[in-house]
Amino acid sequence: MKKPHILIIGGWDEILTKALRLSVDITLFQTNDSITEYQKNVVKSLYIMDINSCEETLKNAIPVNEKHPFDSVVSFTEYGLESAAFIKEKLNLLGNPLKPISLTRDKVEMREFLKYKETKIKTIGFAECFNLNDLEHASRNLNYPLIIKPSKGAGSEGVVYINSPNELIEAWTWASKYDSPLILEEFIDGDEFSIESISFNGIHTVIAITKKQTTGAPNFIEVGHVLPAPIENEKKLLIEEAVIDFLQAIGHKIGPCHTEVKINSQGIFIIEAQTRVGGDRIWEMVELAKGYDLITETLRYLVFGATNRVTSKSNTSEILFFLSPVNAGENAIKTLEELNGVVKIKVTGQNSQRIESSRNRLGYILTVGKSEEDTRSVIKTVQEKLFVKDLN
Repeated sequence: MKKPHILIIGGWDEILTKALRLSVDITLFQTNDSITEYQKNVVKSLYIMDINSCEETLKNAIPVNEKHPFDSVVSFTEYGLESAAFIKEKLNLLGNPLKPISLTRDKVEMREFLKYKETKIKTIGFAECFNLNDLEHASRNLNYPLIIKPSKGAGSEGVVYINSPNELIEAWTWASKYDSPLILEEFIDGDEFSIESISFNGIHTVIAITKKQTTGAPNFIEVGHVLPAPIENEKKLLIEEAVIDFLQAIGHKIGPCHTEVKINSQGIFIIEAQTRVGGDRIWEMVELAKGYDLITETLRYLVFGATNRVTSKSNTSEILFFLSPVNAGENAIKTLEELNGVVKIKVTGQNSQRIESSRNRLGYILTVGKSEEDTRSVIKTVQEKLFVKDLN
């Protein structure tokens, strides 16, 4: 019997493991610096390319599709999303359409769209900036404090808080080294949450709400998450309604969405959104705390048309990232991983240089427990053993 054939663009090993459990043939388009031996061994075919290029990925997809037609296409990684949607539309495959991905990949485009759309989301002042003159001019028409960041950035790269006109040149110098154009926005104060949702055929379900912790101004690098967020039910319902309204407005159809919001006395504001699972292992935290596998359920729908919106656990998962070097050896870390509640300890670096974004943090502790009190206690114990002097 012929297996379903799915095209996966980018991603990591666990995605392929989940897909293989569904008994499918996988063609993987991957970047050269992300390919692993595991990926080489388990996929039907592998092609190395710039997955951020819609034209290059389509050029490679056409001949493969002619020989062994794809049934669907998907990406769970930021820089493969547009290519997957582009191929979906050009080859008439099952997958998420291009519109919601284009809107959420480009922060300026999303702000422009929301400005003229009636939703439960509050709008904020913003401007697109191509150079320092644009920034100085735009800042005169917005209310301080401000935030500047790349319009297509990710992972907190190039994010800078601006408190006064005196900080504009320094902010531009920092943010523009990552990407251009930049988006300048009025800074929104309030509690910040990220929302993990799943959509099947345009019907949206919120699976989890996460409370995030950052370094604060000026760069707001994420240093931890707690899932589910400790939040009163009334606020939770308001967030869920606003996010579903947002997903409906942008035309999201299939798969996960990671939506970041702030809430204050004025209402709910969208900060960013990505039509993929949350980074920072949030997709794994959802599995640990809620018993819901966002990646598998997306793949199951794409392959079999099956839908599942039901969570099966009520745990708490918490992650804390390292911003300073760990003073513990490999054996000590392995011993700590055996502690009840520790899922994983990963050390990714040992340098003492400035942490510029999420990409160069030095590792993390991932935990699970019955409550936030449980996970916080485990993290504190592990921190003491690792001698990690980080935010808590």
